[in-house]
Amino acid sequence: MTDLRRLHLKECSNLVEFPDSIGNLQNLQMMYLQSCSKLKALPININMTSLDELDLTDCSLLKSFPEISTNVSVLKLKGTAVEEIPPSIRSWSRLDSLHMSYCENVRKSQHAFDRITELHCSDTTVQEIAPWIKEMSRLRKIVIKGCTKLVSLPQLPESLAILDAENCESLERLGHCSFSKKNFMDLNFVNCFKLNREARDLIIKTSERGCAIFPGEKVPTYFTYRATGSSLSVNLNGYETNFYTESRIKACVLLVKKVDVEVGDRNTASISYRINDERSTQIRNQFSLSPKEHLFVFELKETVSSTELVFEFELDNGGWEIQECGVRPLETLAHYNIDSMLCHYNKYGYC
Repeated sequence: MTDLRRLHLKECSNLVEFPDSIGNLQNLQMMYLQSCSKLKALPININMTSLDELDLTDCSLLKSFPEISTNVSVLKLKGTAVEEIPPSIRSWSRLDSLHMSYCENVRKSQHAFDRITELHCSDTTVQEIAPWIKEMSRLRKIVIKGCTKLVSLPQLPESLAILDAENCESLERLGHCSFSKKNFMDLNFVNCFKLNREARDLIIKTSERGCAIFPGEKVPTYFTYRATGSSLSVNLNGYETNFYTESRIKACVLLVKKVDVEVGDRNTASISYRINDERSTQIRNQFSLSPKEHLFVFELKETVSSTELVFEFELDNGGWEIQECGVRPLETLAHYNIDSMLCHYNKYGYC
């Protein structure tokens, strides 16, 4: 047993505590204890020097911070009753990823704000997120899914990459949020039907790496080219055909659930696109769908050799369809085609 490297005890509902002898597992690298609903504490005064990842997600009775190794790089405490982080965490030099549940007491652990990378709020009664969240300088993901009383969001840290606000049905305002940073990759506002105009405009203008989904009944006029259905044509004027261009383009599709189609339990999908019958490119993996109309917005960067572009969008869930689509060219950089340049020079005797 002393050579054990991985320990998986997920959903062990009768596990209440570990014996101190677990400290003898000095080769243990990973402990997965998710959803051990009766686990109340881990041993203290031990240091499992090889332990790299400790996952205590949804161990709802666990209140004390697990100090069984100062060498872990990943520590997941989402869904636990742990509310304070000890100052000793400052000496955990290898800690790269710390997942916590949101609560007001977390503010007492400001010494650890630069350690928290993921924050989850499962309190459906919370009406606001505290402004001190912006001080979490390494926070990359916030999940406030199902916070039905939440009305607005405060300023968020610039490090944030993922915001999941699905089913925040009272959310209206995004306040001083900024989604124009290059870090942003994923904004989920499924079923956030009360978002005001300013919030929707802000979401549409998310970063070049990002994609977003939110309620909407038609493709906004922000998108220069719009069409009914899942395809449209675009003319990028101003560039010679003997050039190739790298284009940044913002795209939007309107997702609508088909009438009288039984879709079972599958309410997720992914979107792909094709330009001028070239290979298909998938935008992202599975995202949630809603019975009501939603807009999916994303940016793409493609090298194209023609000013006439035909976009085709595809959804991989037969229960929904793309009813409208639109694109807006953001930036087009021309690159000379070397072969064309040589032909041009030879024609006029330059070489």
